[in-house]
Amino acid sequence: FGPAATQVESDSKSIAVLPFVDLSETNDLEYFADGLTEELTNRLSQLKGLQVASRTASFQFKGKSKNLENISDVLAATHVLEGSVRKSGSEIRITAQLIETGSGYHLWSKTFDRSLEDIVAAQEEVTESVAIALAISLDVGEFASNPLATSSVEAYEAVLESQKAHAEFTGDSLLRAIHHAKRAVEIDPEFGYAWYGLANLYREAGTFKGVIAKDEWMQLSAEALDRAIALDPDPNAGFGEKITLAELEHRWMDAQEMLGPLTGREMVEDDPRTFQYAFFLYDVGRVREAAPMMEHWKRIHPGGPGTHGGLAVMYTAQERFDDAFAAVESAYDTGRYSEFSALAGVVAALSANDRAQLLRWMDRVIEHTEGEGPEFWRAIKETLDDPMAALAFLRSVDSDRLAYAASIWAAWHGDVELALQAMRRSDTTYAFWLPLMKNVRRHPAFKDLARDMNLVEYWREYGWGDFCRPLGEEDFECD
Repeated sequence: FGPAATQVESDSKSIAVLPFVDLSETNDLEYFADGLTEELTNRLSQLKGLQVASRTASFQFKGKSKNLENISDVLAATHVLEGSVRKSGSEIRITAQLIETGSGYHLWSKTFDRSLEDIVAAQEEVTESVAIALAISLDVGEFASNPLATSSVEAYEAVLESQKAHAEFTGDSLLRAIHHAKRAVEIDPEFGYAWYGLANLYREAGTFKGVIAKDEWMQLSAEALDRAIALDPDPNAGFGEKITLAELEHRWMDAQEMLGPLTGREMVEDDPRTFQYAFFLYDVGRVREAAPMMEHWKRIHPGGPGTHGGLAVMYTAQERFDDAFAAVESAYDTGRYSEFSALAGVVAALSANDRAQLLRWMDRVIEHTEGEGPEFWRAIKETLDDPMAALAFLRSVDSDRLAYAASIWAAWHGDVELALQAMRRSDTTYAFWLPLMKNVRRHPAFKDLARDMNLVEYWREYGWGDFCRPLGEEDFECD
Protein backbone atom coordinates (compact mmCIF):
# COMPACT_ATOMS: atom_id res chain seq x y z
CA PHE A 1 0.00 0.00 0.00
CA GLY A 2 3.01 2.34 -0.12
CA PRO A 3 4.32 4.33 2.83
CA ALA A 4 1.91 4.33 5.74
CA ALA A 5 2.73 7.82 6.93
CA THR A 6 4.39 11.07 6.01
CA GLN A 7 8.00 11.41 7.13
CA VAL A 8 8.54 13.81 10.03
CA GLU A 9 10.57 13.84 13.21
CA SER A 10 11.18 10.42 14.78
CA ASP A 11 9.59 11.41 18.08
CA SER A 12 6.39 12.68 16.43
CA LYS A 13 2.95 11.52 17.42
CA SER A 14 1.14 9.48 14.77
CA ILE A 15 -2.47 9.15 13.70
CA ALA A 16 -4.64 7.30 11.21
CA VAL A 17 -7.89 8.81 9.96
CA LEU A 18 -10.17 5.82 9.57
CA PRO A 19 -12.88 6.01 6.88
CA PHE A 20 -15.93 7.78 8.28
CA VAL A 21 -19.04 5.61 8.27
CA ASP A 22 -22.31 6.54 6.56
CA LEU A 23 -25.09 5.77 9.05
CA SER A 24 -27.90 7.31 6.99
CA GLU A 25 -30.91 5.08 6.39
CA THR A 26 -30.57 5.46 2.62
CA ASN A 27 -26.77 5.12 2.67
CA ASP A 28 -26.42 7.98 0.19
CA LEU A 29 -23.73 9.93 2.02
CA GLU A 30 -20.84 7.55 1.44
CA TYR A 31 -19.29 10.01 -1.03
CA PHE A 32 -19.38 12.71 1.64
CA ALA A 33 -17.97 10.41 4.34
CA ASP A 34 -15.08 9.40 2.07
CA GLY A 35 -14.44 13.00 1.06
CA LEU A 36 -14.41 14.14 4.65
CA THR A 37 -11.95 11.38 5.55
CA GLU A 38 -9.64 12.47 2.74
CA GLU A 39 -9.90 16.16 3.66
CA LEU A 40 -9.06 15.38 7.28
CA THR A 41 -6.09 13.27 6.25
CA ASN A 42 -4.74 16.08 4.09
CA ARG A 43 -5.34 18.75 6.73
CA LEU A 44 -3.79 16.79 9.59
CA SER A 45 -0.70 16.05 7.50
CA GLN A 46 -0.02 19.79 7.55
CA LEU A 47 0.44 19.78 11.34
CA LYS A 48 4.09 19.85 12.23
CA GLY A 49 5.00 17.06 14.65
CA LEU A 50 2.16 14.74 13.61
CA GLN A 51 2.78 11.64 11.51
CA VAL A 52 -0.31 10.82 9.42
CA ALA A 53 -1.10 7.49 7.77
CA SER A 54 -1.78 7.82 4.06
CA ARG A 55 -5.31 7.67 2.69
CA THR A 56 -4.53 4.42 0.87
CA ALA A 57 -3.23 2.78 4.03
CA SER A 58 -6.20 3.87 6.13
CA PHE A 59 -8.84 2.89 3.57
CA GLN A 60 -7.83 -0.77 3.76
CA PHE A 61 -9.88 -0.81 6.98
CA LYS A 62 -13.04 0.55 5.37
CA GLY A 63 -16.06 -1.59 6.17
CA LYS A 64 -14.09 -3.81 8.57
CA SER A 65 -14.47 -4.20 12.32
CA LYS A 66 -12.02 -2.00 14.16
CA ASN A 67 -9.30 -3.70 16.12
CA LEU A 68 -7.20 -0.94 17.60
CA GLU A 69 -4.23 -3.20 18.27
CA ASN A 70 -4.21 -4.39 14.67
CA ILE A 71 -4.60 -0.85 13.32
CA SER A 72 -1.79 0.34 15.54
CA ASP A 73 0.50 -2.42 14.30
CA VAL A 74 -0.31 -2.06 10.60
CA LEU A 75 -0.33 1.76 10.43
CA ALA A 76 2.14 2.50 13.24
CA ALA A 77 -0.45 4.84 14.69
CA THR A 78 -0.52 5.92 18.31
CA HIS A 79 -3.96 7.48 17.73
CA VAL A 80 -6.90 7.04 15.42
CA LEU A 81 -9.60 9.46 14.37
CA GLU A 82 -12.88 7.80 13.54
CA GLY A 83 -16.36 9.11 12.93
CA SER A 84 -19.68 8.88 11.20
CA VAL A 85 -22.13 10.92 9.15
CA ARG A 86 -25.91 10.70 9.35
CA LYS A 87 -28.64 12.54 7.41
CA SER A 88 -31.89 13.66 8.96
CA GLY A 89 -34.13 15.69 6.65
CA SER A 90 -32.17 18.74 5.53
CA GLU A 91 -29.59 18.35 8.27
CA ILE A 92 -26.41 16.31 8.52
CA ARG A 93 -24.84 15.14 11.78
CA ILE A 94 -21.11 14.51 11.81
CA THR A 95 -19.48 12.79 14.77
CA ALA A 96 -15.71 12.55 15.27
CA GLN A 97 -13.67 11.05 18.08
CA LEU A 98 -9.99 10.72 18.87
CA ILE A 99 -8.82 7.46 20.43
CA GLU A 100 -5.46 6.47 21.84
CA THR A 101 -4.72 3.05 20.34
CA GLY A 102 -2.58 1.77 23.20
CA SER A 103 -5.15 2.34 25.94
CA GLY A 104 -8.37 2.60 23.93
CA TYR A 105 -9.19 5.84 25.77
CA HIS A 106 -11.32 8.46 24.05
CA LEU A 107 -9.30 11.67 24.27
CA TRP A 108 -11.76 13.94 22.47
CA SER A 109 -15.09 13.77 20.68
CA LYS A 110 -17.54 16.19 19.17
CA THR A 111 -20.77 16.21 17.19
CA PHE A 112 -21.43 18.77 14.46
CA ASP A 113 -24.93 19.49 13.14
CA ARG A 114 -24.88 21.27 9.80
CA SER A 115 -27.22 22.03 6.90
CA LEU A 116 -27.11 19.93 3.75
CA GLU A 117 -27.72 23.06 1.68
CA ASP A 118 -24.00 23.85 1.64
CA ILE A 119 -22.33 20.52 2.21
CA VAL A 120 -18.97 21.72 0.87
CA ALA A 121 -18.81 24.53 3.44
CA ALA A 122 -19.83 22.06 6.15
CA GLN A 123 -16.97 19.76 5.18
CA GLU A 124 -14.43 22.59 5.26
CA GLU A 125 -15.68 23.90 8.60
CA VAL A 126 -15.69 20.51 10.29
CA THR A 127 -12.25 19.66 8.89
CA GLU A 128 -10.72 22.82 10.31
CA SER A 129 -12.47 22.44 13.66
CA VAL A 130 -11.30 18.85 14.05
CA ALA A 131 -7.75 19.75 12.99
CA ILE A 132 -7.52 22.47 15.62
CA ALA A 133 -9.00 20.23 18.31
CA LEU A 134 -6.50 17.47 17.53
CA ALA A 135 -3.59 19.91 17.39
CA ILE A 136 -4.52 21.04 20.90
CA SER A 137 -5.20 17.54 22.23
CA LEU A 138 -1.97 16.11 20.83
CA ASP A 139 0.17 19.23 21.33
CA VAL A 140 1.27 19.43 17.71
CA GLY A 141 1.33 22.08 15.00
CA GLU A 142 1.15 25.71 16.07
CA PHE A 143 0.03 24.66 19.55
CA ALA A 144 3.12 22.57 20.24
CA SER A 145 5.04 23.99 23.21
CA ASN A 146 3.55 27.44 22.61
CA PRO A 147 3.60 29.14 26.03
CA LEU A 148 0.62 31.34 25.16
CA ALA A 149 -1.56 28.60 23.67
CA THR A 150 -3.90 26.26 25.53
CA SER A 151 -4.02 22.53 26.13
CA SER A 152 -7.80 22.68 26.51
CA VAL A 153 -10.06 22.29 23.49
CA GLU A 154 -12.94 23.67 25.57
CA ALA A 155 -10.97 26.84 26.35
CA TYR A 156 -10.06 27.28 22.70
CA GLU A 157 -13.68 26.85 21.62
CA ALA A 158 -14.69 29.49 24.16
CA VAL A 159 -12.27 31.88 22.45
CA LEU A 160 -13.83 31.03 19.08
CA GLU A 161 -17.25 31.92 20.50
CA SER A 162 -15.74 35.15 21.80
CA GLN A 163 -14.40 35.99 18.34
CA LYS A 164 -17.80 35.37 16.74
CA ALA A 165 -19.47 37.74 19.19
CA HIS A 166 -16.71 40.32 18.73
CA ALA A 167 -17.26 40.32 14.95
CA GLU A 168 -20.78 41.75 15.46
CA PHE A 169 -19.16 44.72 17.22
CA THR A 170 -22.06 46.10 19.20
CA GLY A 171 -22.19 46.90 22.89
CA ASP A 172 -24.17 43.74 23.63
CA SER A 173 -22.00 41.53 21.43
CA LEU A 174 -18.82 42.77 23.12
CA LEU A 175 -20.27 41.85 26.51
CA ARG A 176 -20.95 38.37 25.14
CA ALA A 177 -17.42 38.24 23.75
CA ILE A 178 -16.04 39.18 27.17
CA HIS A 179 -18.17 36.47 28.79
CA HIS A 180 -16.74 33.78 26.50
CA ALA A 181 -13.16 35.05 26.88
CA LYS A 182 -13.52 35.03 30.67
CA ARG A 183 -14.79 31.47 30.47
CA ALA A 184 -11.70 30.55 28.42
CA VAL A 185 -9.29 31.82 31.09
CA GLU A 186 -11.36 30.22 33.84
CA ILE A 187 -10.98 26.86 32.07
CA ASP A 188 -7.28 27.47 31.42
CA PRO A 189 -5.74 30.30 33.48
CA GLU A 190 -2.48 29.81 31.54
CA PHE A 191 -4.08 30.67 28.18
CA GLY A 192 -2.02 33.75 27.34
CA TYR A 193 -3.69 34.53 24.01
CA ALA A 194 -7.08 34.59 25.73
CA TRP A 195 -5.78 37.07 28.32
CA TYR A 196 -4.48 39.32 25.54
CA GLY A 197 -7.86 39.07 23.82
CA LEU A 198 -9.69 39.89 27.04
CA ALA A 199 -7.57 43.01 27.56
CA ASN A 200 -8.50 44.19 24.07
CA LEU A 201 -12.19 43.39 24.54
CA TYR A 202 -12.43 45.44 27.72
CA ARG A 203 -10.82 48.37 25.91
CA GLU A 204 -13.18 48.12 22.94
CA ALA A 205 -16.25 47.70 25.14
CA GLY A 206 -15.28 50.94 26.82
CA THR A 207 -15.85 52.80 23.54
CA PHE A 208 -19.55 51.95 23.67
CA LYS A 209 -21.38 54.36 25.92
CA GLY A 210 -22.94 52.76 28.98
CA VAL A 211 -21.48 49.29 28.43
CA ILE A 212 -18.58 49.46 30.90
CA ALA A 213 -17.64 52.50 32.98
CA LYS A 214 -14.39 54.16 31.91
CA ASP A 215 -12.50 53.61 35.17
CA GLU A 216 -13.69 50.01 35.28
CA TRP A 217 -12.69 49.01 31.74
CA MET A 218 -9.29 50.60 32.08
CA GLN A 219 -8.57 48.68 35.27
CA LEU A 220 -9.92 45.40 33.88
CA SER A 221 -7.96 45.82 30.65
CA ALA A 222 -4.75 46.58 32.52
CA GLU A 223 -5.23 43.56 34.82
CA ALA A 224 -5.86 41.19 31.89
CA LEU A 225 -2.85 42.61 30.05
CA ASP A 226 -0.65 42.06 33.10
CA ARG A 227 -1.77 38.41 33.26
CA ALA A 228 -0.95 37.93 29.57
CA ILE A 229 2.48 39.54 29.88
CA ALA A 230 3.31 37.39 32.90
CA LEU A 231 2.75 34.30 30.73
CA ASP A 232 4.67 35.63 27.72
CA PRO A 233 8.40 34.82 27.48
CA ASP A 234 8.95 37.61 24.93
CA PRO A 235 10.89 40.40 26.68
CA ASN A 236 8.88 42.94 24.65
CA ALA A 237 5.59 41.26 25.55
CA GLY A 238 2.51 43.43 25.41
CA PHE A 239 4.47 46.46 24.23
CA GLY A 240 1.89 47.64 21.72
CA GLU A 241 -1.00 47.05 24.09
CA LYS A 242 0.73 48.97 26.89
CA ILE A 243 1.38 51.92 24.59
CA THR A 244 -2.24 51.91 23.40
CA LEU A 245 -3.57 51.83 26.95
CA ALA A 246 -1.29 54.69 28.00
CA GLU A 247 -2.48 56.79 25.05
CA LEU A 248 -6.15 56.09 25.78
CA GLU A 249 -5.53 57.19 29.36
CA HIS A 250 -3.66 60.26 28.01
CA ARG A 251 -0.45 59.26 29.78
CA TRP A 252 1.67 60.69 26.96
CA MET A 253 4.87 61.00 28.99
CA ASP A 254 4.56 57.37 30.13
CA ALA A 255 4.16 56.31 26.49
CA GLN A 256 7.16 58.40 25.49
CA GLU A 257 9.27 56.71 28.16
CA MET A 258 8.11 53.22 27.11
CA LEU A 259 9.05 53.93 23.51
CA GLY A 260 12.64 53.83 24.63
CA PRO A 261 15.59 55.24 22.69
CA LEU A 262 13.63 56.42 19.65
CA THR A 263 13.43 60.19 19.42
CA GLY A 264 11.39 60.75 16.31
CA ARG A 265 14.52 61.27 14.25
CA GLU A 266 16.28 57.96 14.86
CA MET A 267 14.69 54.88 13.34
CA VAL A 268 15.52 51.31 14.28
CA GLU A 269 15.63 49.15 11.15
CA ASP A 270 12.95 46.60 12.06
CA ASP A 271 11.80 47.52 15.54
CA PRO A 272 8.02 47.45 16.15
CA ARG A 273 8.46 50.59 18.21
CA THR A 274 9.00 52.45 14.94
CA PHE A 275 5.40 51.72 13.92
CA GLN A 276 4.07 52.52 17.40
CA TYR A 277 6.09 55.70 17.66
CA ALA A 278 4.92 57.00 14.29
CA PHE A 279 1.30 56.86 15.46
CA PHE A 280 2.28 58.29 18.84
CA LEU A 281 3.98 61.29 17.24
CA TYR A 282 0.85 61.93 15.18
CA ASP A 283 -1.32 61.70 18.30
CA VAL A 284 0.66 64.42 20.08
CA GLY A 285 0.69 66.67 17.01
CA ARG A 286 4.27 66.05 15.81
CA VAL A 287 3.13 65.14 12.31
CA ARG A 288 6.23 66.29 10.43
CA GLU A 289 8.22 63.72 12.41
CA ALA A 290 5.55 61.02 12.25
CA ALA A 291 5.18 60.76 8.47
CA PRO A 292 8.85 59.95 7.62
CA MET A 293 8.88 57.33 10.37
CA MET A 294 5.78 55.65 8.96
CA GLU A 295 7.25 55.85 5.45
CA HIS A 296 10.32 54.06 6.78
CA TRP A 297 8.12 51.37 8.30
CA LYS A 298 6.20 51.01 5.04
CA ARG A 299 9.44 50.28 3.17
CA ILE A 300 10.10 47.40 5.58
CA HIS A 301 6.49 46.16 5.80
CA PRO A 302 4.76 47.22 2.58
CA GLY A 303 1.72 44.98 3.07
CA GLY A 304 0.32 46.36 6.31
CA PRO A 305 -3.06 48.09 5.88
CA GLY A 306 -2.58 49.95 9.16
CA THR A 307 0.62 51.42 7.75
CA HIS A 308 -1.10 52.77 4.63
CA GLY A 309 -4.13 54.04 6.50
CA GLY A 310 -1.92 55.76 9.06
CA LEU A 311 0.13 57.39 6.32
CA ALA A 312 -3.05 58.64 4.67
CA VAL A 313 -4.09 60.45 7.86
CA MET A 314 -0.59 61.90 8.32
CA TYR A 315 -0.49 63.13 4.73
CA THR A 316 -3.95 64.63 5.12
CA ALA A 317 -2.83 66.53 8.22
CA GLN A 318 -0.05 68.02 6.06
CA GLU A 319 -2.53 68.75 3.23
CA ARG A 320 -0.70 66.33 0.91
CA PHE A 321 -3.98 65.08 -0.49
CA ASP A 322 -2.72 63.23 -3.59
CA ASP A 323 -0.31 61.28 -1.38
CA ALA A 324 -3.13 60.60 1.08
CA PHE A 325 -5.42 59.15 -1.60
CA ALA A 326 -2.59 57.01 -2.98
CA ALA A 327 -1.81 55.67 0.51
CA VAL A 328 -5.37 54.79 1.40
CA GLU A 329 -5.93 53.17 -1.99
CA SER A 330 -2.88 51.02 -1.25
CA ALA A 331 -4.52 50.01 2.02
CA TYR A 332 -7.60 48.97 0.12
CA ASP A 333 -5.50 46.93 -2.30
CA THR A 334 -3.91 44.88 0.50
CA GLY A 335 -7.07 42.80 0.78
CA ARG A 336 -7.01 43.16 4.58
CA TYR A 337 -9.08 46.28 4.68
CA SER A 338 -10.59 47.91 7.76
CA GLU A 339 -12.97 50.62 8.86
CA PHE A 340 -9.96 52.72 9.89
CA SER A 341 -8.57 52.67 6.36
CA ALA A 342 -11.92 53.58 4.82
CA LEU A 343 -12.38 56.39 7.31
CA ALA A 344 -8.93 57.69 6.38
CA GLY A 345 -10.21 57.97 2.81
CA VAL A 346 -13.24 59.94 3.95
CA VAL A 347 -11.06 62.27 6.02
CA ALA A 348 -8.78 62.93 3.04
CA ALA A 349 -11.74 63.60 0.76
CA LEU A 350 -13.42 65.98 3.22
CA SER A 351 -10.16 67.84 3.79
CA ALA A 352 -9.53 68.10 0.03
CA ASN A 353 -13.18 69.03 -0.62
CA ASP A 354 -13.30 66.30 -3.27
CA ARG A 355 -16.92 65.17 -3.60
CA ALA A 356 -16.28 62.27 -5.97
CA GLN A 357 -13.69 60.78 -3.65
CA LEU A 358 -15.92 61.46 -0.67
CA LEU A 359 -18.87 59.47 -2.03
CA ARG A 360 -16.53 56.66 -3.02
CA TRP A 361 -14.96 56.35 0.41
CA MET A 362 -18.24 56.76 2.27
CA ASP A 363 -19.56 53.71 0.43
CA ARG A 364 -16.47 51.81 1.50
CA VAL A 365 -16.94 52.85 5.13
CA ILE A 366 -20.51 51.55 5.03
CA GLU A 367 -19.23 48.30 3.56
CA HIS A 368 -16.48 47.74 6.14
CA THR A 369 -17.84 49.17 9.38
CA GLU A 370 -19.50 47.05 12.07
CA GLY A 371 -22.34 47.36 14.58
CA GLU A 372 -23.98 50.79 14.68
CA GLY A 373 -21.56 52.21 12.10
CA PRO A 374 -23.48 51.55 8.87
CA GLU A 375 -26.62 53.28 10.18
CA PHE A 376 -24.57 56.34 11.17
CA TRP A 377 -22.86 56.57 7.79
CA ARG A 378 -26.05 56.13 5.79
CA ALA A 379 -27.64 58.98 7.74
CA ILE A 380 -24.58 61.15 7.12
CA LYS A 381 -24.69 60.38 3.40
CA GLU A 382 -28.42 61.18 3.18
CA THR A 383 -27.88 64.61 4.81
CA LEU A 384 -24.68 65.44 2.94
CA ASP A 385 -26.23 68.46 1.21
CA ASP A 386 -28.45 69.52 4.13
CA PRO A 387 -26.24 70.94 6.92
CA MET A 388 -29.18 71.68 9.24
CA ALA A 389 -30.44 68.09 9.03
CA ALA A 390 -26.90 66.72 9.33
CA LEU A 391 -26.17 68.74 12.46
CA ALA A 392 -29.51 67.76 13.99
CA PHE A 393 -28.61 64.12 13.43
CA LEU A 394 -25.10 64.59 14.82
CA ARG A 395 -26.51 66.13 18.00
CA SER A 396 -28.50 62.93 18.53
CA VAL A 397 -25.40 60.72 18.34
CA ASP A 398 -24.25 59.83 21.84
CA SER A 399 -22.04 56.86 20.99
CA ASP A 400 -18.47 57.30 22.21
CA ARG A 401 -17.31 54.93 19.49
CA LEU A 402 -18.73 57.22 16.79
CA ALA A 403 -17.47 60.41 18.45
CA TYR A 404 -14.38 60.67 16.21
CA ALA A 405 -16.47 60.51 13.03
CA ALA A 406 -19.09 62.83 14.53
CA SER A 407 -16.44 65.43 15.35
CA ILE A 408 -15.19 65.43 11.76
CA TRP A 409 -18.62 65.92 10.29
CA ALA A 410 -19.62 68.57 12.83
CA ALA A 411 -16.51 70.56 11.90
CA TRP A 412 -17.16 70.09 8.18
CA HIS A 413 -20.72 71.37 8.57
CA GLY A 414 -19.42 74.38 10.53
CA ASP A 415 -20.47 73.65 14.13
CA VAL A 416 -17.23 74.12 16.09
CA GLU A 417 -18.78 73.67 19.54
CA LEU A 418 -20.46 70.39 18.53
CA ALA A 419 -17.15 69.20 17.10
CA LEU A 420 -15.43 69.99 20.40
CA GLN A 421 -18.07 68.10 22.37
CA ALA A 422 -17.57 65.04 20.18
CA MET A 423 -13.78 65.30 20.39
CA ARG A 424 -13.98 65.29 24.17
CA ARG A 425 -16.07 62.09 24.10
CA SER A 426 -13.80 60.27 21.69
CA ASP A 427 -10.82 59.93 24.07
CA THR A 428 -8.45 60.11 21.06
CA THR A 429 -6.64 62.93 19.30
CA TYR A 430 -7.01 61.50 15.78
CA ALA A 431 -9.20 64.40 14.65
CA PHE A 432 -7.19 67.19 16.32
CA TRP A 433 -4.62 67.80 13.59
CA LEU A 434 -6.75 67.56 10.45
CA PRO A 435 -7.17 70.61 8.15
CA LEU A 436 -10.90 70.41 8.92
CA MET A 437 -10.13 71.32 12.53
CA LYS A 438 -8.36 74.65 12.00
CA ASN A 439 -11.30 76.66 13.33
CA VAL A 440 -11.77 74.16 16.13
CA ARG A 441 -8.14 74.50 17.22
CA ARG A 442 -8.54 78.30 17.35
CA HIS A 443 -11.55 78.09 19.66
CA PRO A 444 -10.76 78.91 23.33
CA ALA A 445 -12.38 75.64 24.45
CA PHE A 446 -9.77 73.68 22.50
CA LYS A 447 -7.17 74.90 24.98
CA ASP A 448 -9.15 73.38 27.82
CA LEU A 449 -9.47 70.12 25.90
CA ALA A 450 -5.71 69.99 25.22
CA ARG A 451 -4.99 70.61 28.90
CA ASP A 452 -7.52 68.02 30.07
CA MET A 453 -5.96 65.44 27.75
CA ASN A 454 -2.51 66.20 29.24
CA LEU A 455 -1.13 67.34 25.89
CA VAL A 456 0.12 70.68 27.20
CA GLU A 457 2.00 68.92 29.99
CA TYR A 458 3.64 66.69 27.39
CA TRP A 459 4.49 69.58 25.05
CA ARG A 460 6.17 71.58 27.79
CA GLU A 461 8.32 68.56 28.66
CA TYR A 462 9.15 67.17 25.19
CA GLY A 463 8.58 70.05 22.80
CA TRP A 464 5.61 71.59 21.03
CA GLY A 465 4.07 70.04 17.96
CA ASP A 466 3.31 71.44 14.53
CA PHE A 467 0.04 73.19 15.37
CA CYS A 468 0.44 74.79 18.81
CA ARG A 469 3.05 77.04 20.38
CA PRO A 470 3.60 78.55 23.84
CA LEU A 471 2.67 82.11 24.81
CA GLY A 472 4.80 82.58 27.87
CA GLU A 473 4.88 80.09 30.72
CA GLU A 474 1.13 79.77 31.23
CA ASP A 475 -0.63 80.19 27.89
CA PHE A 476 -0.41 78.83 24.33
CA GLU A 477 -2.14 79.17 20.97
CA CYS A 478 -3.02 76.78 18.15
CA ASP A 479 -3.84 77.22 14.48
